Amino acid sequence: MDCVVDERKKPSTANKDFTHLLKIFSTWRDLKLEQLANLFLPLRLAQNDLQDHRPLFTRDWLKTVLLAPDAFGATNEETALVFKILINTGPRPSELLGTKLEHFVLEHEVPHIRVEEYSDGVIKRKLKTKWSEREIPLVGVSLDAAKRIVTMGGVQAYHLKADRWGALINKVMVERKLKETERHTPYSL
Repeated sequence: MDCVVDERKKPSTANKDFTHLLKIFSTWRDLKLEQLANLFLPLRLAQNDLQDHRPLFTRDWLKTVLLAPDAFGATNEETALVFKILINTGPRPSELLGTKLEHFVLEHEVPHIRVEEYSDGVIKRKLKTKWSEREIPLVGVSLDAAKRIVTMGGVQAYHLKADRWGALINKVMVERKLKETERHTPYSL
């Protein structure tokens, strides 16, 4: 509670920590075959409906700034293409950056990206929730960007590296003045 009040952390951040503790305790309890109540189960901080939510980009900003020729300057092409795929689709960047080439299904009546778990040797791609598995239709600038990614051999430089991609795209957005406000991020798409 001190972190939420004094350090201005969001209640949702604290609740996420409670969930992790709940899972750790449950795993330990199950391994030890203990019959203990999980004390972390009822711990939840109320969410304030007036919390700051990430703003969405306006349609005008998307058209005139983010999709302007040379908006991303000398930024590597893959970074900008991933951003453009996010514009019309809305997946988590980590979902898109976890795709393999065969997850881009472009020769289909409805071109799409398959978001799914997979195991590829030592790499095990897990999704955030069981409901995250889905097919995401591609249209407009997102379809064009996906086609280019496919011709490049799929996501490569940032495959399974969402944190690296996020750090770079946020830096580029600041340097190139691509943020509509200070609170806008790639998640604002």
